[in-house]
Amino acid sequence: MNIMGYNGIRASVCVSGKKIEFVLKRAAVRRLNMRVTAEGEVRVTVPRSTSDEEAAAFVARHARWVEKSVAEARVKGSFSFAKEGCVPVWGRRVPLAVRDGEKCFVREEEDGTLTVSVPGADSRAADAEVSRWLLGKATEELPRIFGRAEAAHRGRFGAPVRLEVRVFESRWGVCNAQKRVVKLNALLITAPVECAEYVCLHELTHLICPGHGAEFYAVLTEICPNCRELKKKLEKTALTALPG
Repeated sequence: MNIMGYNGIRASVCVSGKKIEFVLKRAAVRRLNMRVTAEGEVRVTVPRSTSDEEAAAFVARHARWVEKSVAEARVKGSFSFAKEGCVPVWGRRVPLAVRDGEKCFVREEEDGTLTVSVPGADSRAADAEVSRWLLGKATEELPRIFGRAEAAHRGRFGAPVRLEVRVFESRWGVCNAQKRVVKLNALLITAPVECAEYVCLHELTHLICPGHGAEFYAVLTEICPNCRELKKKLEKTALTALPG
């Protein structure tokens, strides 16, 4: 293993003749963490006292996972609604037709298909328009799903929380129990509804069980018995980035 070319926060390490490039960040964290962004970039966050060598060794130990995760991210990142001719909406591949038009819009047809209109029927412009439509739909529908999940447990999680919908790079949801704010990843709309419901229950559980200890999973499994299967299904089906 050779440490190569550290320049600022960008670094790389060679493992079995293959170079793994990553972005290194030192922060006020207790443990070494690593994730792969939707664009396939490897990001490593370590405690401030961690040396370059320790960070590189950490990446090297997880080389197989990094290689697999980067490959998966690049495949997902290359997805095009226009070229595929479909849009993943709540786990269904909804057929998409691209039309040439002066005005940009996405229309839901009576037969359940989608039509996107963009000048010149340009695929990139179509992807961007569909992405905007999809995010708007997520902002409209995710609060209803979350509301149903919250109401189904009749106040078990305390007073109502404030919900926000946005796009995250690497999380499906975030819960701030102190402020009683839950944030959901808008890209949940590309997964089956039951996967979005699982994420809602996961974040609601954090209101009474911080962290991911035994108590947390005991409560989550009680209210969502198939949570582990739904998590795997979510990771396999949902897009982690939108084209356009």
